[in-house]
Amino acid sequence: MKIKLNWKIRSQNPMFYIQIILSFFIPVLGYLGLNWSEMTTWNSLFDMILSAFSNPYCLSIAAVSVFNAIVDSTSPGVSDSEHVLCLKCIFDNCEDHDNKEQEPEEKE
Repeated sequence: MKIKLNWKIRSQNPMFYIQIILSFFIPVLGYLGLNWSEMTTWNSLFDMILSAFSNPYCLSIAAVSVFNAIVDSTSPGVSDSEHVLCLKCIFDNCEDHDNKEQEPEEKE
């Protein structure tokens, strides 16, 4: 089974990056018993990341969380849907967008 993901489309969406970052940090913070208000210096942030990478269990729950963020739950299996795989752009105003705008329907 080959997993097919349209990374080009995902990389165009800023929410993808936010989702990946949060899906790593939130489980790590929870496991270590910390909260965002304690991340007041770069040293505390780097210490938290180092603690996560030095703990196999913490790293595994973060990896599962990132995996869950990547999987498209609207399609069967792990791969993206055929529609998403064919897209070249997520924005309607892209020049290389596959789908042409439909004419508005006339009201009777």
